[in-house]
Amino acid sequence: MKSDPLGKRLGLKACLGTPVFHGARDMGTLWLTDTQARYFTPDDILCIQALSAALGLEEERLAHEKQLLTTKTRLKGFYDASFEAIFLSKRGLCLDQNKTALRMFGYSMEEAVGKPGTDWILPEDRGKVEKKMLSGTTSPYEVTALRKDGTRFPAQIQANVIDYGGEQIRVTALRDISQLKQAQKSLLEERKKLKQSEKMELIGTIAGGVAHDLNNILSGLVSYPELILMQLEEDSPLVEPLSFIHDTGLKAAEIVQDLLTLTRRGIH
Repeated sequence: MKSDPLGKRLGLKACLGTPVFHGARDMGTLWLTDTQARYFTPDDILCIQALSAALGLEEERLAHEKQLLTTKTRLKGFYDASFEAIFLSKRGLCLDQNKTALRMFGYSMEEAVGKPGTDWILPEDRGKVEKKMLSGTTSPYEVTALRKDGTRFPAQIQANVIDYGGEQIRVTALRDISQLKQAQKSLLEERKKLKQSEKMELIGTIAGGVAHDLNNILSGLVSYPELILMQLEEDSPLVEPLSFIHDTGLKAAEIVQDLLTLTRRGIH
């Protein structure tokens, strides 16, 4: 110790050192010192080695805790970044919720924790949710969700039970499907319009064909009486019935023309 400046300054006369390891990494040296010159006993050596091993284990534990905290923080970030409302529950009571659940339903964490999981569901659908929970199904199903302010919206639920710290915890994901339902409704309406349009087009095609056939028939009812009337005397007893036939044919032709016009408008 005489050659060591620190030992000389502190008046150290004896020292015993042992390395401290964290896994395979050398963390430094643990020193046992004395201001009196002496020899260290086997018990002293065993004691400092035990302390060195304890320090290494403590360093390993702290590193493990740091890693767990980092992982937990990362998972919490994923948990809160989800577009779905996620709930953790035990025996039907809420233990935790993510930020999306707060925004979607309006319950603070303090309000949510301890509430029955079915409180987020419309009363008419709570029996359905309870049955799904008891059956243990992991398949998605639809319900009507209920916000804190009383408003409701269509939702899809999917849940699973996991082992968390030796306990059975239920993880439930709830998705707002309002936009999906609106899109489905719009698609259904468009299909109905298309079906109606196709039906009208078919009717128009049939009506148009009938109208053309009627036109061909009516042309004879109009033109032949007209030719006969041109050859009859004005006081002929056939003038009146033939004129009636002729005028009736003209009216019928006008009706057929109107029908053709309507069918063209219906088609286009």
